Amino acid sequence: MYLIDGYSLYRFDRTYNSGVGTLFYIKSHYNVEFLDTHFAIPEHSECNILKLQFANAKPMLICCMYIHPNIAKNNVVVFFRNVNAFLCSQNLEYFIIGDLNLDLLKKCPESFQLFFACKEFGLWQLIDGLTFKGQSLLDHMYTNRKVNIIQNGHHPWGGTDHDLTFVVRKVSRQKMKPMLISYRNYQNVDPILLSTDIAKYRFDISASISEQMLDFNNYVLTQLDKYAPVKKRYVKPKMNNWYTSELSKLRKQRDKLHKLAHTSKSDGDFKKFRWIRNRYNTKLTQTKKYYYNVKFKESAKCTVSLWNNVNNLTGFRKKQCISIPKLVLPNNVVIDSPERINEKLAEQFIVSQVSKLPANDLDLEINNYCRNYNNDDSVLQTEAQICEVSTEEV
Repeated sequence: MYLIDGYSLYRFDRTYNSGVGTLFYIKSHYNVEFLDTHFAIPEHSECNILKLQFANAKPMLICCMYIHPNIAKNNVVVFFRNVNAFLCSQNLEYFIIGDLNLDLLKKCPESFQLFFACKEFGLWQLIDGLTFKGQSLLDHMYTNRKVNIIQNGHHPWGGTDHDLTFVVRKVSRQKMKPMLISYRNYQNVDPILLSTDIAKYRFDISASISEQMLDFNNYVLTQLDKYAPVKKRYVKPKMNNWYTSELSKLRKQRDKLHKLAHTSKSDGDFKKFRWIRNRYNTKLTQTKKYYYNVKFKESAKCTVSLWNNVNNLTGFRKKQCISIPKLVLPNNVVIDSPERINEKLAEQFIVSQVSKLPANDLDLEINNYCRNYNNDDSVLQTEAQICEVSTEEV
């Protein structure tokens, strides 16, 4: 077990079997709250529900569960329904992950009941391959917001008979509210007339300097209000490069007709509003499509520019890459060298028996690895063994 800088460790040990349980590594700047479950959990099983709270997005629920193999399959379905009923009551996006010990690829009444339960609660099962010894699908992953999922899958994990499952959720961008600004439009202002009117001002010599300055400022503002009165409008924090002045004019016409139609309640005004609204939406799509078509043609021979256009089109800002500054081994040895950290982490994926084989015999190495991986009695031996951590240490 490792302590990683920048992450908080939460550990839940099983009371009936030492050495197993649930671990959560969560970024330290996230607020975490573990929810109390108000439903019965099957014997020798686990269910931990945490609530992640973000600064500029809605909270998210993550439910990690383990169902003991001796639990009747129909009881597993009942427990699954109870968990979803509780999660749905929170009215938030949530994930259910874990080993349910129920093979979804096996056609049985319980798998069909689980399928209908997912339809009832609006869930999607993301894992579709064999996750246990290459024979069955026991490791499940459910979500109620499939549209937020970018990537998911599973792959073999060294030293265990279960595959490692993963899911990548898209980053929720913070949406800034439109701001109300005040401005003056000097486009149609005649500077000669404005300067002539300002030149007519006469200072009052008997007044103090501060009073003369205040009176002059008020006079200038009065003349500006006559030629370029102050106007107000809502603006977005960031305008897109493909948004043109023609679209801005159409949007203003749309908003004006929308206000007029709701004021007059006239069918003719609503008809004009719908026409200008459809025209604006069509023009918006065409302008955006044309802009990115030109950009992709210009960057066809430049990979960096091509991916920048893809990121701008998809709204992807910046990849989050957090390095591991140091690694604490079970013997309290601290490693801060990036090369040594990579070596220690890579050792967790290496089968010790494979290292004895010739390096050039690739087929023999692969076959031996698969034979060791599928063997229930084989245990990977690495230098950094996992050890227990007490509650005080956590």
